[in-house]
Formats: sequence, C-alpha cells, structure tokens
Amino acid sequence: MSQNLLLGPTCQSCGVALIDKGDFGTNTAGAIVTDYCKFCFVKGEFVDPDITLEEMIVKSTAAIGKKKGINAGKAEAMAERILPGLDRWKAKH
Repeated sequence: MSQNLLLGPTCQSCGVALIDKGDFGTNTAGAIVTDYCKFCFVKGEFVDPDITLEEMIVKSTAAIGKKKGINAGKAEAMAERILPGLDRWKAKH
C-alpha cells in the first residue's frame, strides 16, 4: 500500500484517496484489499483488467478535476504525473 504522510493511502491503480472502509477494494472473500479502491478492484479482480495506463489517465482526469476544482488540462497533467508511479503501472513502463 502506498502511503503519503499527508494524504494517507491511495489506490495503486487510479490514485484515489482511501479514507473510509467503504473506499477500499475487496478480495475474493469480500475482505478489504488495502492497495486498491472499490472502483478498480472488486472480489479479487480488477473491474477493468484490460485498461491501459493511457486510458486510466483519461478516465481519471475528470474525477481529479472535479475533486481538486481544477481545469481539465491541469487535471490531466496531474494524472500523467501520478499514475505511472502507482504499483499497477510501474511494471508496465
């Protein structure tokens, strides 16, 4: 689980902050998985197993913009900077 001392744990697929129990993904038994969020990982599997890093950047841009209150260009730049360093994408780049 990646943990930023200021932000706490983040999903290692999309970068969303994992704050409450309900934010975390689950394993095959339904227990919390601390590395991924509920939007990316359910019942031990990625929700979208074939998504590419580039597709995840596009998918994450709107959510980042809305959450941070920034325009799409800044949100995309943030996603391009953060996502490649997450565990799911490190091995692929």
